[in-house]
Amino acid sequence: MNRDKKKQATRQSLLHAAQQLFREHGYDHVSTRDISVAAGVSTGTLFAHFKDKHELTKALFLQELDELLAHQTASMVERGSGLAYFEQYTQLLYTYYDQDRALSVALLQQALFEQDYYGAQMADFLAAVADRLAVELPDCSDAQRSLVAQAWMGFYFQYLFHGLSSAAPMMEWHTQLMSRCEAMLDLLR
Repeated sequence: MNRDKKKQATRQSLLHAAQQLFREHGYDHVSTRDISVAAGVSTGTLFAHFKDKHELTKALFLQELDELLAHQTASMVERGSGLAYFEQYTQLLYTYYDQDRALSVALLQQALFEQDYYGAQMADFLAAVADRLAVELPDCSDAQRSLVAQAWMGFYFQYLFHGLSSAAPMMEWHTQLMSRCEAMLDLLR
């Protein structure tokens, strides 16, 4: 195996071990040493790949989101309304977060303020929503549709954080989110 492939395989092994340990023991109860032992590498090797546990967690979060979106994008609405597009993506993401709420909270805490890591991904998503909002809001400018998409993203995080901190079923959070988005559209039509 060449050096780059071996390095990538080690990185993936570390991410997989971290994911398993976080799910089994909880994020706060897993150390970098635990991760390196589970991956079958030295702690030094872990630190050669990731600066710290925080950096590893961000990488895991991004990888999981990228994989989730890559597998589902083909079945999503390619064109159509902004609301339908937003609804499909947010339901997919809420379902992901609901599968393991404790891990999702830990991942979000680590990645929330790291715009360098997911800022481009979010900007692309918001641009796609704004573009599709021309169906519902044909008389609004591009800038106005962009503001609507940004407001919806704010609603998304509001209901995500509320949902993760409650016992409410995920579909309840998603229904509330979509009701809020529809109400905003009604105000603008």
